[in-house]
Amino acid sequence: TIKEFIEFFKQIPLLLVEKGFTISNIREVIECNPTDFVFIDHLQMIEKSYDERKSIDEYVRGLKQICMLRNIGIILLSQVNRMTAQRSDNKPLLEDLHGSGSIEQISDVVMLLYRDWNYKQKEGNFNDFEVNIVKHRHGLGGKIKLHFEPQFCNFKSYLNGDEIKK
Repeated sequence: TIKEFIEFFKQIPLLLVEKGFTISNIREVIECNPTDFVFIDHLQMIEKSYDERKSIDEYVRGLKQICMLRNIGIILLSQVNRMTAQRSDNKPLLEDLHGSGSIEQISDVVMLLYRDWNYKQKEGNFNDFEVNIVKHRHGLGGKIKLHFEPQFCNFKSYLNGDEIKK
């Protein structure tokens, strides 16, 4: 359940990387502060070389190597391009991720978030989200509908497609 998932994460040492970190920096921090999970916010904040696509590819590969060598999880946030605004349903696709070729090839799991309210403010609920698992190397993909309760900093899942009562 989501509650079990949250309780699990509360007990894990975490590292949050916000900006300007290189793969070398991340390795150093992990060596000095052993952790089970690293959160990186976000991919587009990496230090780039002359070739941005090559930089993203090298960064994602470097992160995968760290995962494998240290047996840790890395959650890498990324922006999507503006193509979502051109589609009728506005939902992001894997190819909307900046540098999606290397992300698609190297990642074990890719999840895309969507909030209807961003595009249809009169129709959508501000606190409703959809998580689309577009890649799962060792499992199934699919969509999960969530409702955010800001007063508790909590997400609830919709059960059997039923809407959460307000």
